[in-house]
Amino acid sequence: MLRDDLKIDKSICNKKFFYESRKLFNLSYIWHEYSASREQLEFDLTDNVKYFYPYPKGINVSINNVCNLTCIMCPFFSKEFEKTHKTDYFKTKRVLEDSYIYDAIDYLSKAVEQYPDVTIGFTAAGEATLDDRLPKFIEHARQKGIPYRYIVTNGTMLEKVGVDLLESGLNRMAISIDGATSETYKKIRGASLDKVERGVRKCVEHARKLNAFGTNIEFDLNCVLTDIFKESDEKDMYLQKWSDCRDIITKIFFTNMVVYDEFGLDKNTQKRYEKFSCSLPWQNFSVDCYGNVTCCCTMDSSVMYNPISLGNVKELGYKGVWNGIGYKTLRKETLEQKFNKFSLCNGCAERFKMCFDVEKDTTSRHELN
Repeated sequence: MLRDDLKIDKSICNKKFFYESRKLFNLSYIWHEYSASREQLEFDLTDNVKYFYPYPKGINVSINNVCNLTCIMCPFFSKEFEKTHKTDYFKTKRVLEDSYIYDAIDYLSKAVEQYPDVTIGFTAAGEATLDDRLPKFIEHARQKGIPYRYIVTNGTMLEKVGVDLLESGLNRMAISIDGATSETYKKIRGASLDKVERGVRKCVEHARKLNAFGTNIEFDLNCVLTDIFKESDEKDMYLQKWSDCRDIITKIFFTNMVVYDEFGLDKNTQKRYEKFSCSLPWQNFSVDCYGNVTCCCTMDSSVMYNPISLGNVKELGYKGVWNGIGYKTLRKETLEQKFNKFSLCNGCAERFKMCFDVEKDTTSRHELN
C-alpha cells in the first residue's frame, strides 16, 4: 500500500520486512496486536476496498437472454410468470458482445494470484449452450489460468455440444433436471428427459476419460421441488437413477421452488437475519447481456420487475464498476444493515448463504435446501 501511495517501484524496495520491523519479533508475549476500530474496518471495506478486495472471486456472464424451454417454475421464461414481467428485458434477443466477455475473463484472471478458487461462470437469465461462441470463451478462460470454468444448463443441448465444451476446458457444470420419469419431467419442463439423460451420460463418460489424464471435472444436478415433483414422490428414484455416475456427479441438490413477488423477492422467504452482513458485494460480480452488473441471483431476478444495476461495463469497464459508486454504496448499506437504495436486500434469501457474523468477527455459511 505504501509503495502504491508513494509510487515507489517494486524493484527498488522489494523486501518483505524493513530492517526497523525486526524489533517487532522481540516483543513480550503479553503484547497485544493492534485491533482496528469498527470505523476503520468499515472504511477499509468500502473506501479502501481496492487494497483488500482488489478483484471479485468470481464473475457470472449472461451471454444471452434466450432459452429453448418454458419450465413452469422459471421466473424468466415460464408462460405464467411472463405475464407478470414489468420490463422489456426479454422482449428481443440480445447477446453480450465478444469484447466484453473477453474483458471479463482477462480482468478476472488477475485475481488468480490472490484467490485459489477463482471462477468464471456462463449462467443467469439465459441458456448459454444455445450460443455457438461458448466453447471459445471457455477455452480463453482456460488459457488465462482461471481454475474453475462452469455453466448452469437445462441439459437439452449436451448431447450435441457437451463433449466440445469439456474439450474446451469446462470443468464444472450444474445441470437442472426436474424429474426421474419422462412423464414428470414433461409436465415440468415440456421437453424430452431421455434426450437430456443421454447428453448428461455422454458428458459423464467423456469427463471420466479426461479425468484419467489429470483433469478435475465435476458436475452437479439440481432438482426443483415443484408440487408436481413432490406429488410424484420420485426423490429416491431420482437418486438411484444417477447412482452409477456419482464419481463425476458429485452433488445432487433438491431445492425449494422460488416464487417472486412484484419487487423481485422470494414470497416463501420469511426469515430475517439483520445481524448478518452478506459477503457477496465483496466477492461476486454478474454482468448481463446489456452490460449491467449485479452481485447475486436476487439482483439478477430484479430485471423482470425493478432492475438494479451497480454500474455498466460498457460505460465504466470491469474495474470501474467493481471500485465504483454502485458497489461502494451497496457495501456501505450492507455493513450498516440499512438498505435505502438497495431495499431489495432487506428480505433477500441470498444474503443468508454467504455472510459475515459482524458480532463474532467470523464468517459463516448457510446452505438453503
